[in-house]
Amino acid sequence: MDPADLTATERDAWSILPELLALAGNHTKRVTAVRISTTMRLDEGQYETEGLWDSPNIVLKRSVLDSRRHFASVLLHEIAHASSRADHGSLAFMSAIDELAGIAAVEAVRVQLASKRIREVSVARRQARPRSSAHRRSRRKS
Repeated sequence: MDPADLTATERDAWSILPELLALAGNHTKRVTAVRISTTMRLDEGQYETEGLWDSPNIVLKRSVLDSRRHFASVLLHEIAHASSRADHGSLAFMSAIDELAGIAAVEAVRVQLASKRIREVSVARRQARPRSSAHRRSRRKS
């Protein structure tokens, strides 16, 4: 389906695709495109899957675009299949999933620390500002 046909919520989730692919780094080297579908194949349990590694493409069910988190988790899961060339339960697939989780966790902590540092610098700058000249004049008269 064409991303131009997505709802505002779906477009918001889809908009983070470049950042997620960059985050996954070398794990995406086998991925040519990420596509959206309104219908998906049935899995071994006869359930419609949310994502599929269909070399060289990842196909995601449109319903995963209901939130950034849902989209990211399904996309990274499929990237792990692409990277490992393995199925669920295999050591290669689990290793790829673990590595992607570690990458995401480290990036999340980096962003939190950077945000904390920005807040600390902002507070320090406010505290270091000289008092206004009107305030200094009123103190001299006392």
